[in-house]
Amino acid sequence: MSSRNKVIGLITDFGTKDPYVAIMKAVILNINPYVTIVDISHGIEKFNIVEASFILASAIKYFSKNTIFVVVVDPGVGSERKALIIRTKNHVLIGPDNGVLVNAAVEDGVECVYEVSNKDFLMKPISHTFHGRDIFAPIAAYLSLGVPLEMLGRKISFNDIVKPVWFTYRVSEDHVEGYFVYFDGFGNASTNIPANKVSWLKYRSKVKIIVYGKATLETRFLRFFGEVSEGETLLLVNSFGFLELAVNLGSARKKYNLKYGDKVVIEKME
Repeated sequence: MSSRNKVIGLITDFGTKDPYVAIMKAVILNINPYVTIVDISHGIEKFNIVEASFILASAIKYFSKNTIFVVVVDPGVGSERKALIIRTKNHVLIGPDNGVLVNAAVEDGVECVYEVSNKDFLMKPISHTFHGRDIFAPIAAYLSLGVPLEMLGRKISFNDIVKPVWFTYRVSEDHVEGYFVYFDGFGNASTNIPANKVSWLKYRSKVKIIVYGKATLETRFLRFFGEVSEGETLLLVNSFGFLELAVNLGSARKKYNLKYGDKVVIEKME
């Protein structure tokens, strides 16, 4: 693929008030003025690695092959945490070693992992508080120009990077365990459980949902919100393919006081 056709997708918790996103784009375009930059989201809840991970894993499948994704949700900026480049089957993921890249990397198939170590390709001096500008943006830009991974850092094992607990889910013959990882603007509560992995879950079947330390409820697995009355709860498959707890014309997040990373168990009842 020509460098003129490369795409870089950005995910940050920077918002739009400050100039941080624009500065990252300026760094990228100064290195490769022909690259296309896509703003996936800059409205990630501040420091919310779980939310950013979900957004990345949900968006990645819709991008053209060899897209470079840069995720800067980095509460550990300035510390000894690694700066990572993960080559997957179809894409390249760049971000801090805090678990934010793991879900998308596994779903797309990990091919290799590099720790950024060659300072020749970074901005100087490197700020202790803005690695998005000084490390992640230039690395993405040089990769878009075709600079080999081997020149940018050292190869490490995928086993040696951070694996967050909310990345995992477990399916058995009568229940599934996972975590709440995303709340949209309506308060719908998405889990990290892919619906197609739960073979026993059938349309209109009754389920028990246990949110650890918060709530136990019974509802049905349905296709769309309007299958229940206003204010009633249902389980459905969201547009990204994950199991989601929802309230028709209401907010599941508020109704059950849900938080990012809350553990959830869904049990078969009939």
